[in-house]
Amino acid sequence: MANNHAFTATYEILYFDRDGNPVEKDRRDIRSGYGITLDDACGRSWFERWNNKVVILESEKISMERYNELLGFDESKLKEITRHHNLGIE
Repeated sequence: MANNHAFTATYEILYFDRDGNPVEKDRRDIRSGYGITLDDACGRSWFERWNNKVVILESEKISMERYNELLGFDESKLKEITRHHNLGIE
């Protein structure tokens, strides 16, 4: 059965060294994202494979229509960045 919803999330990354000790940062690393699953929305597998911890601060189910709008918006931004890069505009 296909998903009929996706997720947005606001999350914090907590950083740890190889020994599992917290790494102090000068400010909190709070991010936002979206994905088909809540884990995708917060990039959990990416961040946690480096001993870091993802703490979800807020999440919301969204429609697949809204998910596709967000995806389209990001793709259009990427195309614009690529176009500028190819033209030598920074």
